[in-house]
Amino acid sequence: MGTSIDAQNVLITHENCWDGAACSVVYKKFFPGGHVIETNYKKIPINIYLERLACKDVIVADFSMSREDLLKLKEVTKSLVVLDHHITAMKDLEGLDFAIFDMKKCGSHMLYDYLMSLYHEKIHNKPSPEAADKIPFWLEMVEAGDLYKTYVSFFDAYRGVRILHHEDRHDYQ
Repeated sequence: MGTSIDAQNVLITHENCWDGAACSVVYKKFFPGGHVIETNYKKIPINIYLERLACKDVIVADFSMSREDLLKLKEVTKSLVVLDHHITAMKDLEGLDFAIFDMKKCGSHMLYDYLMSLYHEKIHNKPSPEAADKIPFWLEMVEAGDLYKTYVSFFDAYRGVRILHHEDRHDYQ
């Protein structure tokens, strides 16, 4: 637990969850050298991570910590963004300018949109709200299951993740 995090870019996301796993995949496509921390609400040892995340660019997706812990984290990080779609977190974090909520998208979809917008801004020197109008099929499958939009069988979800390596690869490079 005491090892350092060498990467400048860090994602903290929900463990043991399709949406959290999809966040990890999306993040690694944009930041291949980035560091991913998968955890849950009861397990995050914030005091250990404060030192390890100092001066890092941190995104928390499909997961949130307590307001108190996030404010501590905000003090030490270079940048902090929270992307979540859970109503309990939205109520707890109301008014924090670095917390973004969208109840119509899963966490990995929110992360994809956010990173595509940053990518577009870096390449074209201007933000583009249209940057992520179309998400990859596999991400649609994750979202459908996570938000209970439709029944998604294990086979469908597996198929969606398997085609990750064949569909829209250029979107991440």
